[in-house]
Amino acid sequence: MENLKNLRFAEAISHIIQSAIRFEAEHKDIHKDTIVSKVEVSKDRQFVKIYIVPSSDDNESNQKELNAFNKISGFFRKKIAENVKIRAIPNLNFILDIGYKKGEAVIDLINRI
Repeated sequence: MENLKNLRFAEAISHIIQSAIRFEAEHKDIHKDTIVSKVEVSKDRQFVKIYIVPSSDDNESNQKELNAFNKISGFFRKKIAENVKIRAIPNLNFILDIGYKKGEAVIDLINRI
C-alpha cells in the first residue's frame, strides 16, 4: 500500500499543476482545458509521473502538447516549490493518458447498441 504522505503529496501536485495549466501556463502548445488525470509519486519522492488528458483528438497536436509540458516542467517544479514544503522538488515526467479517449470510444459503441 502506498504511503499516506505520498498520496497527499500526489494530490497536492495534481491540484497545483491543474491550477497552473488553467491560469498561469502560457505556451502556444498547451491548452487550458487539458486535464491532469493521475499523479504517481516514487517512494523516495524524487520522481513524479503526471498523466494528462489532452483536449484534442489529433495525435500530432497531442504530441506537441506533451513535449511542451516536458519542456516547461521547470515552471511546474517552481509552482510546487512555492506551494509545498519539501526539501527537494521531484523531477516531473508528463505522460499522455489515452485511456479516457479509449473509454469514450467504448461508451459510444455501447450507446449505439
